[in-house]
Amino acid sequence: MNARSLVVLLVILFLTASMRRAGAAAPPTRDADPVILSIAGPSQERVVKAIAFTSDGKILATGGGKSVRLFDVATRKQRSAIGGHAGQVFSVAISPDGKTGASAGGYDSLRLWDVATGKARSLTSVRASTNASVAFSPDGKMLVSTGSDKTLRLWDVATGKETAALAGHDKMVWCVRFSPDGKSLASASNDGTVRLWDVAKRKELVRLEHKRYVVSVAFSPDGKTLASGGQDGEVKLWDLATRKELLEIKAQSWAHALAFSPDNKTLATGGRVNVVKLWDVATGKERAAYEVPRYFDTVASVAFSPDGSTLAAGLDGGEVRLWAVRPKR
Repeated sequence: MNARSLVVLLVILFLTASMRRAGAAAPPTRDADPVILSIAGPSQERVVKAIAFTSDGKILATGGGKSVRLFDVATRKQRSAIGGHAGQVFSVAISPDGKTGASAGGYDSLRLWDVATGKARSLTSVRASTNASVAFSPDGKMLVSTGSDKTLRLWDVATGKETAALAGHDKMVWCVRFSPDGKSLASASNDGTVRLWDVAKRKELVRLEHKRYVVSVAFSPDGKTLASGGQDGEVKLWDLATRKELLEIKAQSWAHALAFSPDNKTLATGGRVNVVKLWDVATGKERAAYEVPRYFDTVASVAFSPDGSTLAAGLDGGEVRLWAVRPKR
């Protein structure tokens, strides 16, 4: 090595060390070859609007068309398909014990099903013409659904009966989630607000504002942070203790896919562009981007496996892509 090369090398090493000391984010990575799960069937059925892992990470549920499909993650094979929805399936969820699934869709369609057998039952008294979102409580005893009737509905999972209705939004509600402790709900609506609700008292706690439609919400696993995604691509992170905005990320148009990593450090986003992005929760800086083919114009859903080793994305064109997520060093 000549003297000039040695000087260049020393400069590079010095700058790298300085960036690390300053806490500079690493450049985004664009990882390689994902595992691909393909949805078979007629074109109207080959869509993936929603995905969810079981708590052990062994099964992945997808929702799209009028069906829910269950895949074995290890073998990449479809285990079963659960039909019965009257309209498009927009949301799927799996109970914390991995035994029960729920799915929500168009034409007043809301169903519970057994993960092992696929046996399903419809929930009654659903008044929304479209059920856009469904989620289980952390203890698995309650289910919440919401949609075009602007109301959050709570259900007893054991009996399938509606137990409460929380009204307040002025327009369509796209997404609802339980907090990790099960005491609160967060909902995202076309009225431009995220609303927090007290589950026990059945009342609204606070409104958090966006400039335009809000289409997604996600709680961090530690319950300290809430993410909300807007039609305009703005993703806001909120401190749940103070209920103040922490930072804003310019993600993708219609940021309707959000998921926190199990360690709370990373947020995955997807929307109406052919890329999934990972963001540093502390700084709001992009950490990685995973591109998908351009004929998949929408990343409809994202999810981390329970151990955080895998990132999954559901694509409107009929695929689920799974990436091995490299741990941050």
